Amino acid sequence: PISILGPDSRAKNESIWCSKDHAASWDMAMHGAAPKGDTGCDLSSLGRNSELAQKLRVSGTPALFFMDGTRVPGYMEAADIEAHIAAAKK
Repeated sequence: PISILGPDSRAKNESIWCSKDHAASWDMAMHGAAPKGDTGCDLSSLGRNSELAQKLRVSGTPALFFMDGTRVPGYMEAADIEAHIAAAKK
């Protein structure tokens, strides 16, 4: 996860990352509830994810990267995604 969805995004990501059930905590956050995570877990991965997102200029979701170097910063039709994958297989 990267913290790009608003001012409280980092706190939510920390709670989700530190929870015992990531999927349930993610679901809670996506439905507007505050996920409850444990304290004291290793958050270094969140920092590395943020650094990588900045390096790759990811500022929203979805963000797609293809083998040919194409970067798509947003929605893309499934048929177009499949075409990129098929082209990479050649």
